[in-house]
Amino acid sequence: MLLTCTTKGCMKQSEAKLKAGERPRLNETDLTDVEVICAECGSPIVNVSIYTKRTLLAQGQIMRAEQKKSFQVECPTCATKRDVKMAKDGKSVLCVKCNTTLRLSESFIRAVALRQEQEIKAAALEEEMEPAPKVTKVAKVKKVVDEQ
Repeated sequence: MLLTCTTKGCMKQSEAKLKAGERPRLNETDLTDVEVICAECGSPIVNVSIYTKRTLLAQGQIMRAEQKKSFQVECPTCATKRDVKMAKDGKSVLCVKCNTTLRLSESFIRAVALRQEQEIKAAALEEEMEPAPKVTKVAKVKKVVDEQ
């Protein structure tokens, strides 16, 4: 459903979404306090009726909270949750941002190593499977002319 944004700088029509936040499910009784967010600028759209919100819910236009990544650890130096990477020695784990060695269990370190190996293999497969160059009509005509 297209809605016009009410923000002064935007004023564009876009497929607005209901902001679900941390709620696992939305139902029709919760819609009075749910915001509608513009898909173009990300700001809330004001004065949206409950009927419009029900339509957005029925069509599945819902903005969910970002999913948490796996293998994130609280870094004592950065004081935030960060991704981790394997050290060059292969026996310890480092913070991605500040390269601080983190003290973690052996099983978690093995899981990080396996994940890193899988990412390397996936990247290698993507490089191997480059798409074939597209043959245009001009190239086909040149090929036919060259053969004659």
